[in-house]
Amino acid sequence: MKKSSAGEADAIVAEQVRLLYESALGSILTSAVLAAILIFLQSDVIGLNPVVAWATLFLATLCGRLLLLLSYRRALRRAGRSLDNTRWLMLFRVGVVLAGLVWGLASILLFPSGDLAHQTFLAFTLAGLSAGATATLAVDHLGATAFLLGVLAPLAVQLLGEGQRIPLAMGVMVILYFGLLVTNARRSCRDIIERKTAELALDTAKHQAEAANRSKSVFLSSMSHELRTPLNAVLGFGQLLEMESNLNDEQRDYVNEIMQAGYHLLELINDVLDLSKIESDNIDFSIEAVDCADLVKSCIPLVHSLAAKLSVTIETDGLANLILRADRIRLKQVMLNLITNAIKYNRPNGRVWLHAMDGKKGRKRLAISDTGLGIPADKLPMLFQPFNRLGAETGTIEGTGIGLVISRRIVEMMGGEMGVDSDLGKGSTFWIELPPGQLDG
Repeated sequence: MKKSSAGEADAIVAEQVRLLYESALGSILTSAVLAAILIFLQSDVIGLNPVVAWATLFLATLCGRLLLLLSYRRALRRAGRSLDNTRWLMLFRVGVVLAGLVWGLASILLFPSGDLAHQTFLAFTLAGLSAGATATLAVDHLGATAFLLGVLAPLAVQLLGEGQRIPLAMGVMVILYFGLLVTNARRSCRDIIERKTAELALDTAKHQAEAANRSKSVFLSSMSHELRTPLNAVLGFGQLLEMESNLNDEQRDYVNEIMQAGYHLLELINDVLDLSKIESDNIDFSIEAVDCADLVKSCIPLVHSLAAKLSVTIETDGLANLILRADRIRLKQVMLNLITNAIKYNRPNGRVWLHAMDGKKGRKRLAISDTGLGIPADKLPMLFQPFNRLGAETGTIEGTGIGLVISRRIVEMMGGEMGVDSDLGKGSTFWIELPPGQLDG
């Protein structure tokens, strides 16, 4: 096991203290019950004075541990995370050692010499106490070892000193039992420390990733805004050149290339800005009942020229009664992205079909199906990864590889789900699943 840093060591001690004091009350009450039973049964064969003496010591230790527990809880309420955990760990160990010594005295003051039945009962009582203590003290193997030594060492000495075979065998078993419990306590403590170290490492990595993601979003947003200024100049002068009437065909082709590249870069910048806003949760939604038939009707004119250019037919079916709860503007943004993709990645003279489907748990789906080439099953998991166009980046179809990522995240932030079903060679269906809504009036 690697050496822990100072921060990890402090966190591990804090976790040990928390677990020890959380289980302290239960172990104290259990030991009180065992002590009462032990006093009741051993008092028949032991004189009154030893019983009273041991009971007094036990009660004093019990009260001291209860006061320590109450003091810790009061300090925890006052100090919170700034608690001096090392100090409280040492105080707990002191209480555990004293409790172990008092229970060890039971093997001296309450040991019924020559009475095998009561000796066996005492041994079983202390063995059960030790097993329970190992479970609650396992997070601190030093405290657990000290307690077990205080409880079981006097018992082993007393049994071995009887000089008879059965007590002698019981004494050897107590020694072996002690070794087993200490080994288990050490292993449990190591496991807890390793688990806590792993949790701390994971938490640190999470915070670092979140910080890096925030920095990336800020950088992307800043750079996107900075790029807009020169790009607007490029597009502006390009538009002026387009208006020139004395350009020859070659020069006009150059201007068209400049404008196409500029608009493509503008689309990429807008997508990056949207992605950075979404990743930083810097986006507001106005959820309302949206008439999907009306929404689709407003989308079709915006993609009509692209569909006509690629000879793709757009059809709708069953949208008249489809009302979804969503942000109208953001849902329109998602729909335009999906319809545009369905057109661009379709076959010549293909078909795009917008229709309604039943969703899960009473939700409804707005689906966009196409007659394109479909998506291979092994590439579907990569479909919603940023900038991953599944190989299309080497083709002639323009795109940024961000639109689907943005669309899916927007749908999820509106409380819905977005997915795809694809049949290779036949086409794909992208669907948006949202809760149904109801229009006023």
